Amino acid sequence: MAAVGSYEAAQKCAGSAFQRMGVEGLAPTPVNFTIFYHYFSGKVPQLKRAMDNVAASEKGFTDEICQALYDKCLGENQQRRLTSAVQAEIRRALEALSSLVDEAGRGAESYGNALDQFSDRMNAETGLNSLRQAVDNITTRTRAMKSQNEKLSLELSEATQNMDVLREDLESVRREALSDGLTGLGNRRYFDIELRTAVAEAGDAGQPLSLLMADIDKFKVLNDTFGHQTGDEVLKLVARIMKETVKGRDTPSRYGGEEFAVILPKTPMKGAMQLAEQIRAAVAGKRFVRRSSGTALGTVTLSLGVATLRAGDRTSDLIARADAALYAAKRQGRNRVLAETAAGAPPPATSARQPADAAAGLSGTAAAGR
Repeated sequence: MAAVGSYEAAQKCAGSAFQRMGVEGLAPTPVNFTIFYHYFSGKVPQLKRAMDNVAASEKGFTDEICQALYDKCLGENQQRRLTSAVQAEIRRALEALSSLVDEAGRGAESYGNALDQFSDRMNAETGLNSLRQAVDNITTRTRAMKSQNEKLSLELSEATQNMDVLREDLESVRREALSDGLTGLGNRRYFDIELRTAVAEAGDAGQPLSLLMADIDKFKVLNDTFGHQTGDEVLKLVARIMKETVKGRDTPSRYGGEEFAVILPKTPMKGAMQLAEQIRAAVAGKRFVRRSSGTALGTVTLSLGVATLRAGDRTSDLIARADAALYAAKRQGRNRVLAETAAGAPPPATSARQPADAAAGLSGTAAAGR
């Protein structure tokens, strides 16, 4: 058997990756190849489990799902390396600043000693020549000190500018690590951090907190019918509608694939349901057109589930109830909003039905898919 890490083992993993991408109908993009290569290498257990779950589900692999898997299981390591590199640069810059400060201190100490000596000579000497020599000496030392201070001032200014650039780089890496590259929303890691914070703050203050989970209906059908680029445009449009609809501390994120989440601090169930309905109606009211050809694609709809924080809830409890309400909305016909308390009940009278022209649009292309 070929040793792990050997050329033969790497070649085998690469071959298996290309074969599997062909079976899944995926283009051999760098992201797709990377996750399948690591899958067959077995070196990233978290990735292998996640990909096995996708394979066992009805979703199947898409470019969006592969990107989400990469971001979740592999992208974090890359971001950690980038962050470490920037932090190392900051440490080096701080060491340089410290060296400059030490040098300035030594120069000031030397100049102070020279002034003390000048003072002593002024007190001890009475001859004109001796006084002239003492004045010439302190004048020379003063000019040298001035020149050194000007040099140090310039170097400190450059070092400060470098520190500002490094701080911006670190902030950029941090934002990139927490952002979804396609939609511009926060990614899953950002969502996890924000939800933990929101749950803790709501519990401490005794205030309501709601969570909205949304999923694009029949997204796999959309991708299969119109292509992944069109799917990407739909994801970006849904994200833009969410950003335009929420306000204040409400936090929209791309939860993964075609699923989104909105954290709603200080918001009870009634307010959360109203916002969810606004988002649903805004998306359903859009007419999607393919940019390249101007071809009308019909309508896209969302199913949404809403849950509110209960005493003793963990973040996973809140997510599970919102997700259960979302899947109940799927089962009850899609394109609707359900609260966690209604997840097992018939759809309320205010829930929206499929658009009348859905048969001609995306929402009516097939019964398969979420």
